[in-house]
This record gives sequence, C-alpha cells and structure tokens, in this order.
Amino acid sequence: MLRRAEDGVRRAKSGEGYIDDPQLFRPVMASGIIANNVQVTFATFAGGATAGLLSVFMLVMNGVSMGSVVGLYASKGILRLLVAFVAPHGVLELFAICVAGGAAFLVAAGMLIPGDRTRRRALVENGRSKASSRRSHGGRSRESSP
Repeated sequence: MLRRAEDGVRRAKSGEGYIDDPQLFRPVMASGIIANNVQVTFATFAGGATAGLLSVFMLVMNGVSMGSVVGLYASKGILRLLVAFVAPHGVLELFAICVAGGAAFLVAAGMLIPGDRTRRRALVENGRSKASSRRSHGGRSRESSP
C-alpha cells in the first residue's frame, strides 16, 4: 500500500487517476470488487452465528483497513484520488456491510439474549427484517402505532 501511495503522488502530479483502468478491463475490475464485497458482507452476516464475534472482527478489520488507507493517502496529500475511485461504489458497499453487521447482531442477540422466548423463537423473530415492519408503519415501530 505504501508503494501504491507513492505511485499515487506521481499520478496526482501528472493528472492521472487512482489506477490505470482501460475500458477493456473495467468489467473485470468491477467483477472482482463486487465478488470481494459480497464475500465480506456474507462473512459479516454469517458471523452472527459465532455470537457476533466474527462480525465484530470483520467490521473492525474493515474499518481499520479503510481508515489506514484513507489516513495514508491524506498524509500524502492525495486523498482526492482515493475518494474519486472509492466513492462511486464504496458508499453502497460499506452500507451493505454495516447492514449485514446489524443483522448479524440481531442473530447473535437471539442466541445470547432470548429473553422469555425460546432461542429458536428469538432467532426467528430477530431474523425477520425490522426495517420492513418500520417501513410499513411510517417509520414507527408496531408498539407505537395507533
């Protein structure tokens, strides 16, 4: 990554972008980026079955890796190169990873803190989308509906 940042300084001075991406290779690059993010998102969600430990690890590692790269590029004065490359697709991907983490924590809560429900019932109830029930009630939870 250090070499890439040094190369980024040279690219910024010459007016180039983050990477060379000939039109021919864009579909291949996009496929690789999508495959990686699907794997990370799935692993983050599946981590709920480990009482959320794997999910915490995946979210922390994702944050540390993104944060360190952003910090490195900012320290070199070339953050705009990275943002121009990541922003078009990264916003949705990072959001999806965070949503997967939230869903994983609901699964973990069903396992660890079932309350007065059986674990099975807690897992089923926590596994259902809370967002869809809030959406159908105008953003309010069912308990606050008239």
